[in-house]
Amino acid sequence: MNTYRICLVLTLLLIGQALYAQIRVEPSIGASFPLNRTTGTNIPFPSIGCKVKYCLADLPLAFGAEGAMNIAYRKSGAIKANGEAEDWALRNLSLLAVAEWHFFNNQKVRLFLGLGAGLALRHQTLPGFSTYDVPALGVCGSPTVGIYFRDRVFFALDTYITEKNFNTIGLRVGYSFGKRK
Repeated sequence: MNTYRICLVLTLLLIGQALYAQIRVEPSIGASFPLNRTTGTNIPFPSIGCKVKYCLADLPLAFGAEGAMNIAYRKSGAIKANGEAEDWALRNLSLLAVAEWHFFNNQKVRLFLGLGAGLALRHQTLPGFSTYDVPALGVCGSPTVGIYFRDRVFFALDTYITEKNFNTIGLRVGYSFGKRK
């Protein structure tokens, strides 16, 4: 619980800073879905993220960093002897360097393409099964496509690619604080 409070305080501090500089802070929330098909049923699960980026004044380009947590959740359908379900939760906490290219730069509706690369901290919960070896830290890539409305509210479709079972695709909605120019 303390980790969430620390992240919230840092996000609020960055939002305050963004109001006075040419940076943007973009918290978002959405749903992530596992990409690969294994045993069980893939279930959408909440995901959160926050992007901090610097927007270039004369170009439709932005650079920054993103932190996100995505969970690939599967219902196995199996029941343990004590009556509990044997569901799988594969968590992916990633920290990425990101770049975004914006189309229709000065319009009310603006499209963007983004690409991120960085590290992912992975954790798995597979009750009732012997867990297989997964390196806790690995590389992560994240292509993104999205749309801004009035330069503030945005919707994004993103994919986080890391180790096979941890790969997710997600739909997010967020708000952008700060200046663009």
